[in-house]
Amino acid sequence: MDTTKLYDKKEILYDKFRPEYPTGIVSLINNERDSTVKKIADIGAGTGRLSERFLDQGFIVFAIEPNEKMVKLMIHKYEKFNTFHAINSNSESTGLPNDSMDMVSFGQSFHWCDNPKSIIEAKRILKPSGKILICWNDREKTEDAFNQEFEEILLRLFPLYSINKEVLYDADILKRKFMSKSVEYKEIANSQILDIDGFVGRLESNSYFIQVHKKEFRDSIEQLFIKFKKNRLIKINYLCKIFVINL
Repeated sequence: MDTTKLYDKKEILYDKFRPEYPTGIVSLINNERDSTVKKIADIGAGTGRLSERFLDQGFIVFAIEPNEKMVKLMIHKYEKFNTFHAINSNSESTGLPNDSMDMVSFGQSFHWCDNPKSIIEAKRILKPSGKILICWNDREKTEDAFNQEFEEILLRLFPLYSINKEVLYDADILKRKFMSKSVEYKEIANSQILDIDGFVGRLESNSYFIQVHKKEFRDSIEQLFIKFKKNRLIKINYLCKIFVINL
C-alpha cells in the first residue's frame, strides 16, 4: 500500500485538527543533548507539527515528507524561518548527506517507516554521536463511558482502525530494531478541547477515514458529542509517548 495516498486531500484537516506536541518534548531533548546539537531531520513531518516545536527553539530542521501537498503547506507556514528546509522525499531516501544530522525524529510517523531501509537511512544521515527521537500522541483509552462509546464507533465504522489501532513499541523493541546502546522513555500528558466541527475534523484527518458512510458517521459522532459535551466542547486526552534512542 502507498501510505502517502491515505492522506491525499487531508493536508488542511491534518494541519488544523491534529493535536499539538507538548512543549516538554523540547525540554527533554535539551536535557538529552549536548551543546553541539543543531540539525534535526524530521522524517514523516506531515504538516510540521513536531518541526515547529524545534524551529521555535532555534534548531535547524530538515522536514522530510512524501506527500507533496503537505510539503507545500509547510513551506508556506514556515517561510519566515531561515532554519527550515522542506524536502519532498521519504524515509528510505531522504537526500541528506552522510553523517550530517545531530538528531533524527519521527513524530507520529515511525509506524509508517518501520522497515530496514528506513532504519539504515536514519543511521546513515546521523552523526556517530547522534540520537533518534520517536514520539506520538496516543489517545487515552480509559474505561469511562465516553471512551467506550467512542471506541465502539471507531471499530464499527472504520475497518482500517481495527487493523492498526495499537502502536506496539517499547524500549526493548526499539533497542533491537536500531541495535542501540540504550533507549530512554517518557510520557507527557496532552489534550485537545474541541467543538463539534473540530471533533469531526479530528476524525476526518485520520488515515483510516476512508470508505465510510458519511451520514452514519456524522450522526454517530454528533450523538456522542451531544451526550458528553461540556459547555459545547469535548476534551480528548492523550499521552505523548517519547523514546530517545542513543546509538
